[in-house]
Amino acid sequence: MSKKSVKSQPLKPGSEVGGGRYRLIKILGRGGMGVVWLAEDQNLGDRVALKFLPPEIANDAAALDEMRRETRKSHQLTHKNIVRIHDLVDLPGEQAFISMEHIDGPNLSELRTQQESKVFSWDFLEPLVRQLCDALGYAHEEGVIHRDIKPGNLMLDSKGRLKLADFGIAAQIADSGQRVSLTKPSSGTVTHMSPQQMDGEPPQVTDDIYSLGATLYELLCGKPPFYSGDIVHQVREQEARPLEKRLADLEVDNPVPSGAASMIDACLFKEAKHRPQSASDALAWLGYPSVNSVKSLVDYEIGSDESGVASSGGKGKLIAIAAAAVVALILFYISGVGSGGDSRERREVAEAPPAAIEETPVAVEAPSVPGTLDENFRTELGANARIYTLARAADGKILVGGEFTAFAGKGRHRLARLHPDGTLDDSFRPEAILNHEIWAIIPLPDGKTLVGGKFANGDPEVINAVVRLNPDGTRDRTFQPKLNFKSSVIAIAPQANGKIFFTGRFSSVGSNRARRIARLRPDGSFDATFRPQSGADGVVREGILTADGDFMFVGAFKGVNGQPRGRVALVHGGAGPGPDSEPRNEIADGGAQ
Repeated sequence: MSKKSVKSQPLKPGSEVGGGRYRLIKILGRGGMGVVWLAEDQNLGDRVALKFLPPEIANDAAALDEMRRETRKSHQLTHKNIVRIHDLVDLPGEQAFISMEHIDGPNLSELRTQQESKVFSWDFLEPLVRQLCDALGYAHEEGVIHRDIKPGNLMLDSKGRLKLADFGIAAQIADSGQRVSLTKPSSGTVTHMSPQQMDGEPPQVTDDIYSLGATLYELLCGKPPFYSGDIVHQVREQEARPLEKRLADLEVDNPVPSGAASMIDACLFKEAKHRPQSASDALAWLGYPSVNSVKSLVDYEIGSDESGVASSGGKGKLIAIAAAAVVALILFYISGVGSGGDSRERREVAEAPPAAIEETPVAVEAPSVPGTLDENFRTELGANARIYTLARAADGKILVGGEFTAFAGKGRHRLARLHPDGTLDDSFRPEAILNHEIWAIIPLPDGKTLVGGKFANGDPEVINAVVRLNPDGTRDRTFQPKLNFKSSVIAIAPQANGKIFFTGRFSSVGSNRARRIARLRPDGSFDATFRPQSGADGVVREGILTADGDFMFVGAFKGVNGQPRGRVALVHGGAGPGPDSEPRNEIADGGAQ
């Protein structure tokens, strides 16, 4: 429903608006979402920012009502890193506007272009990322999604603190404007928008997580993930180039810690469920406590100096001082200085023969009752989603895989390694290529690990469905399989000669026909000497090596190589001393038994 068009006076410095409450000083910015003025609140004596709404919004009653509801929600947000929204002012004879806190500093988009390298270092961004995630976590808990996170909406005040601007306002203006003009709704900035937001789906926390990743990506390498050509198509259909690869492509010398780069890459996954599910998850990925756990600490306070960098203080120092005092007091009495007697009495006590010491029986722990929980293995926090498989390494550590994105409150994408007591092994940090479910984990004698699943990556140099990881979780780049299929690897079985059987749902590997069972050479290339002919006619779910190096597997199939096999079969493996060994027993390698 249209509202009667407002005939208002042109805005200029010195004009008074809001019934005379605000005096305009100068224009701060101008764009499709309206004009922003610096103004003086003459009632309070403060400087504020006034965002004047576009005419198509200001003159439409329904659109204005939507803006009023969004402004009311944003007004409830009171956080030190969020620009405060005050009110929506709509008076007769005046152009409607939103009043908000004025930040006397630049936004990160302007500031980045002023840098000689046109990028920010991670050292500069890291404390700002922590403040941004803190602000997002707070807003999301309040049920408010930003929907337009980008460098231009990240501002620094005069003390260097980050301020997130336009919380929900710009996105609502875009939505309302598109509804009025009958265009497809897609609030936000295309280069920083998730595929789901672009398709007009209901706002989700993971939309802001995608925008967080796109924003950090741009600030670190100078370009958003997609910046030329058909951006809408690319955002929907193409995997983002990994940050480290894009830095190399652009010849930008800006080292980014692998943990930070993998978190940013994970934020940009197409499917929302594969991104960090919250700002706390993103922080955990970087090794920081979650937003909630930081706030819930009772005996330790986190403060900020003027630069915005976290520092300890308050109760934490008092408790440390109190603890030191108690220890000192105990030592004081143990030494005899504070015992109250004279030195002769203390010497007599010291020189007296030792009295017989009565032995105290040592409690012997009762044997564990079979079936009861081992209280020494503690995984209360554990994974935040399903675990599908696990394996024990030679050193006793345990690898678990599935579809989780965090373990024990820290970012771990689909794969984690635990100490024998169940605590997270923080030295093992898999790269973000594991963006889908993991079904198979095989620890190798040299400390490396074979992993199979449904994961894939748009980078042609990165394999899909099978990967070999170094002992620290990074990808072993000497292992380069080119499977080129959009399917799952469900089971893996390495032979003594270094070759690797793998099974799953696939019907080919690259240009090679290989139905549900195939083999790789030690370097990851396809092994054409393994010829299972027509393969299995159903999914192969598990497989093991026999003592002779042959491969036994089970699944949903009823036949292998055209011969009936009731869901279990054995094929020759040809396991010799090296990768080029010949098949045994004069039977073609891969022939079914």
